[in-house]
Amino acid sequence: PNERRKHAIDVWGSVTLSTGIAAALLATVWGGTQFAWTSWQIVGLYAAAAILLGAFVWVERHAPEPVLPLHLFRSGIFTLSNIASVGVAMSMFGAIFFLPVFVQGVIGNSVTNSGAILVPMLVSMIVTSVAGGWLISHTGRYKMPLLAGLVSMGAGYYMLATFSVETTNQSVIEAMILIGLGLGITMQTFTLVVQNSVSREDMAVATSATQLSRSVGAAIGLAILGTILTQGMQSAMAKYLPASVLHQLQSSDRGATATAVFDPSQLAHLPPAVAAAIRHGLADALHPVFLAGLPIIAVSFIATLFIKEVALRQTAHVTAGRRNADALPEPEKSPLI
Repeated sequence: PNERRKHAIDVWGSVTLSTGIAAALLATVWGGTQFAWTSWQIVGLYAAAAILLGAFVWVERHAPEPVLPLHLFRSGIFTLSNIASVGVAMSMFGAIFFLPVFVQGVIGNSVTNSGAILVPMLVSMIVTSVAGGWLISHTGRYKMPLLAGLVSMGAGYYMLATFSVETTNQSVIEAMILIGLGLGITMQTFTLVVQNSVSREDMAVATSATQLSRSVGAAIGLAILGTILTQGMQSAMAKYLPASVLHQLQSSDRGATATAVFDPSQLAHLPPAVAAAIRHGLADALHPVFLAGLPIIAVSFIATLFIKEVALRQTAHVTAGRRNADALPEPEKSPLI
């Protein structure tokens, strides 16, 4: 018969982890926009995040039932898969958020058409998700599909980095398809890789940790890319607009910020020369945003290269009361630890 025992809730672990992540996210979101990066608010938030996350590590080392067992990070498969997942999430939400901005503000599509431009990406994601799942389940191997998916995403982001005011909807759709093909094969496969590498009692927390890293990566990625866009808008608009016109737009209720120049209906009320200058400026400001996706994907690719491929098992590791079952290989040491 199964023994019933009381479980301890890791309250302090949950508190230090959540508040530490929140402080880091707030600092990243506010830095360069609400406050200067060197301001005491941003420095203080990052310092608080470091202290809280350090406290989280200490708490987890002593907790009887930690919310995030630190022994998971001794596995290179777990650690590297989460690093790659963060990069994939940053790239995915960067495309989802900033592609409609480009289509609406630079090409001049309506709000509805700007949202619809994401449909090819979603369809291609479904196709490779199903096809990739079938391939992996039949071969038991996942590393080559993951690398191929990341290459496809990199090719899509390379296309995005070449976009200009002359870019057509067809080029945008082609880039979206490439990114979607990569996302479909990578998003859930990294979760599968993590689940395949841990014991049964750790599977739930390992899966949750992967989902958490993906969510944090998406939030941080959007904050960083948004900061790049906001700062790029200032110099790009100054490049194409006369100082008097730029001052007039900045002092208006709408402003010449990254949330006011995307609506074609607003641009239609401006003089043609000013509207054209704004489109050129927005295209220039978005260029480094899309370019930043390439090193992010490269990090995911390199992390995936170092993942030790273990054939998919057919049954769960049953390790009642033990960390490592006989059927479970000794955790691979992460090269980053």
